[in-house]
Order: sequence, then structure tokens, then C-alpha cells
Amino acid sequence: MKNNNNFSCKKCSEKIRQKPFVDRKKSAQKQKGFIITSDSFLGLTLLAFFLLVSFFYLSQINTYSWNSVDLVNSARDLSTILEKNSILSDAISQESAGTIVSVLNSTPAAFCFEVTIFQSTSTAIPFMNATKNNCNKGSAELVSINRTVVLNNSSSVFYVARVEAWAK
Repeated sequence: MKNNNNFSCKKCSEKIRQKPFVDRKKSAQKQKGFIITSDSFLGLTLLAFFLLVSFFYLSQINTYSWNSVDLVNSARDLSTILEKNSILSDAISQESAGTIVSVLNSTPAAFCFEVTIFQSTSTAIPFMNATKNNCNKGSAELVSINRTVVLNNSSSVFYVARVEAWAK
């Protein structure tokens, strides 16, 4: 029986079979470049999307809570400095708030401070008051730290120093 295929020659049929294989190889190489390009484009698109979403959520963070923590820490630090350096006891002994005001004026510009000193016998009426220059109370948040000051004399009177802080 005779084969009715158009391939009568053995060499011709081998060339025809090999040709599609060579074309597939070149086609696969072209496809490989296309896949790498589209893969990198997809990766960069996803990266840009995640960055945009991240920036959106980062912009929603409220820095007010961080400022509140800084305000409390600054008021505590100031009250500690005034106590440890004997500035409060010296001001009470001299009945002058000049040294307290100079310390308050050297604090960071973002915060305002006021130091009020009360005698233990009358905590309603201030004994002494010192406020940082160019600061007016009017902030939504006010932090108050109290310190007790005892002088080294024979009187049984002690003093309460209240350090108040607010943001400008």
C-alpha cells in the first residue's frame, strides 16, 4: 500500500518536522522576553499600589498623641530640673521669681510653661507665679505637675510648686 502523504522523501519530511521545532524555540525565546517584561511591569505596578496605600494610611496618623507625650515629659523634666538645681527653694527663700523665669525662657519654643508656688497653709492663693515670656494660656491641652518643696529652716511650712505646660 502506498502512503498518500505529500511527504515522499524521507529527508524532506525530516526538514519539515525540524522546522516547526526551530520556530518554536525562537518563539519561546521571544515569549520569554515578553513574560519577563510583563512580570516586571506587574511587580512595579503592585509596588506602586502598596506604596500609595501605605502613604494614605501613614497620612492618617495623628501626631497630637505624640505631642501630648512630649508635653508631659517636658513638664516632668522641667519640674525635676527646678527641684534638683535648688531653683525652687532659692526662689522661695529670696521671694523672687527671676531665676525661674530665666529657666522657663530657655525651654523649647514649642512649649509654654508656668510655675506657680503655693504655701502649704493656703493652696488657693499663689505665693509666687512665673510664666514663660510670650506665652498665653489658651491651648486645648494643659499638663500639670506638682512638686513639694521643703526649705531647710525651722519652719513647719512647706510649699507646693505646680508646673503647668501647654503647646503654643
